[in-house]
Amino acid sequence: MSINVYYFSGSGNSLFVAKELQKRIPDINLIPMVSLLDEERITVEADIVGFVFPVHCTTLPVPVKQFFTKLDVSSNSYLFAVATQGGAPPRLVELHLEELLKEKGHRLNAFFSIKMPWTSPVGLMPVYIPGFIDYPQSQKKILAFEAAAHQKLDIIQKVIETRDSTPQDDFPQAINLSWKRLVCQLMGPTTSDLEQNTIDFYADGDCTGCGICEQVCLSQRITMLDGEPVWQKEVQCYFCYACFNFCPVQSVMVRKIYNKKGERYFHSQVTPLEIAAQKDKPA
Repeated sequence: MSINVYYFSGSGNSLFVAKELQKRIPDINLIPMVSLLDEERITVEADIVGFVFPVHCTTLPVPVKQFFTKLDVSSNSYLFAVATQGGAPPRLVELHLEELLKEKGHRLNAFFSIKMPWTSPVGLMPVYIPGFIDYPQSQKKILAFEAAAHQKLDIIQKVIETRDSTPQDDFPQAINLSWKRLVCQLMGPTTSDLEQNTIDFYADGDCTGCGICEQVCLSQRITMLDGEPVWQKEVQCYFCYACFNFCPVQSVMVRKIYNKKGERYFHSQVTPLEIAAQKDKPA
């Protein structure tokens, strides 16, 4: 039985989940979505196909949407998705994904969400609502997230191995996809909204020119110029915040929004090299 799991991860949460799934189901072949985005069509014929990615502003990350627009998957494949999120409603992501798959004549068999620590700069998060987003994040909270994630992954493993189904959404069956799309637009931004925006990152005077930000930048927006990172305005940002979170001296800031040290996060079991490796072309 062939199992392909395609993933996108900026600060390591989704890659941690993908690797943990592979530990539980060794037949899983992990493939980074970013490595395939130069392809005109992404053809998949595996028996089981999974997708692991974070929620960005209640919707699909930019590269994940790009991946799905090129996806050509076998009609006989069992499809599942796992969305990691720091508090954003995962149901909206499921609906956005359902819409993309509907256009290709497919539908998810199972959808899961796993709550993980928040990864974006504080000023870029939605208005804080107690219980909605757990911030600031203590080590105790992070360990609690991870323990809960392991429990959820045990459940996900069983569902995948039995090819079971999960409820598609909370909407009455009489409500069609067009109405669901309208609800999504009213409740949160779409990936198209993200594609039309960017983030004004910069490096402060503590920058050592190590180049880690350039390495982990999955959209290849960052280039090193005279030993300093430059965020190219003409290159689409993936909003993954890898440059912000993996900077070893916390030099990366967001102009007019975030200019202080602290409140950075990346998963302790994921390295910058593993994030950067998502850009490697498949053999």
